[in-house]
Amino acid sequence: MEIENLDLTEKISKEWKPYNLAFIKRLELQEGELIITFLYQERGASAWPDTSKQFYEVKIIFDSVSNLKLNFDRNYFYQISGFNITDISKDGWEDINFEITEIENEVINFNCKFITINSVSEPVSISL
Repeated sequence: MEIENLDLTEKISKEWKPYNLAFIKRLELQEGELIITFLYQERGASAWPDTSKQFYEVKIIFDSVSNLKLNFDRNYFYQISGFNITDISKDGWEDINFEITEIENEVINFNCKFITINSVSEPVSISL
């Protein structure tokens, strides 16, 4: 299985990786769709994420979500350590093609059938 509209990420990086998703800005659950707006920043030699540098907002739609686990303890930008998106379509699970796991803190984990990159913003600055 492939992530739909992955070409939208070309303005960020030629090899876009969910590993570089630094913050969750917004999370919406609507009729089986999980819509997450992330702040994306390439990892560099210095500390990451670097709030003195710009981020890209990446809005991703995860369709037919199941086994959703959330572990949030605040409401604004929630720092994450990036995501792993694993194609498990060959494992034979009905309506499950992907497993999504936050790398370090298990802030959010779930399965879904489809993933679509909905939009990628121009670079933005943030303040925490």
